[in-house]
Amino acid sequence: MSAIWANSENGWRLVQPVGFPAEAALHDLVEQAPNVLPLAGIRQLTVVGREVLLGGNYADLIAVEPSGRLAVIEIKLSRNAEARRAVVAHRS
Repeated sequence: MSAIWANSENGWRLVQPVGFPAEAALHDLVEQAPNVLPLAGIRQLTVVGREVLLGGNYADLIAVEPSGRLAVIEIKLSRNAEARRAVVAHRS
């Protein structure tokens, strides 16, 4: 189990998890620090596109690994009914 702690004038305290107010806030976080994603292997991604049209739909973020392999990142908040779907595709 992991936890995040914060040190304040009253000493160390466990930081309680909080949700994101909007999906765009989570897009911003992942775009600025894609290493927060729970990826296997090398965790070096560079985001190169946001809301990119693919087929008839938009991908939230497009990233590239150092090897040149692309990653399509789709972000859903837990309250979004689509968040309960299984992974659509994953290729190692």
